[in-house]
Amino acid sequence: PEYTFFVRSARDYSDSAFGQGLATGTSHAISGCLTYTYATCGQWKTVVSPGYLDTLAFGFASGQPGASDTCSRYFADYAGGPNYCFGHFVDSTTFTAASSTERCFVTGACAEG
Repeated sequence: PEYTFFVRSARDYSDSAFGQGLATGTSHAISGCLTYTYATCGQWKTVVSPGYLDTLAFGFASGQPGASDTCSRYFADYAGGPNYCFGHFVDSTTFTAASSTERCFVTGACAEG
């Protein structure tokens, strides 16, 4: 299934910042929901920002999408840098190296972006 990772933050969006501005820094709260559509998001998880976007940081319940390093994990700006884009597969045979200039969202164990 295809999920969408929704994030809410009082911070301003900034596409060029690590964490896209929403998770930039580590002193404020951000909320996340991983579901099919915004309308089906029934439970937002709120955490102190880790400084990057990663479903693992939100503590989703065991067995739920994004709760472990499976194909339903989504992350960008891994560990706050230096790369915006983690190395990943764009199809079953083509691997793209990590990038410090281009952002992407990557799935966990599947390493698809």
